[in-house]
Amino acid sequence: MDIEKRTEEVTEQIYAGYGSGTGVLFGIPSSLRDAVRAVVKVVVRVEYKEGLKEGVTRFAWWKEGVQYVGTTGKTLKQALEDIDNDR
Repeated sequence: MDIEKRTEEVTEQIYAGYGSGTGVLFGIPSSLRDAVRAVVKVVVRVEYKEGLKEGVTRFAWWKEGVQYVGTTGKTLKQALEDIDNDR
């Protein structure tokens, strides 16, 4: 997923859908659009990571009491740490 692109899309949708052309979003003037964009970016990144972690966890498999992901021998714990560390 392109985080930057999704951030722009969501920010535009928020202002288009809720700003009603007034330039004001829930009392937040469009002059603060960059601040809104920054918050949206954090939320998009967090939600993307959570979804990725959920998918990896659902497809993990067990062997001798340890959960693994994929076919490389990486443990679920290692994979989740990699996601948290943007690796």
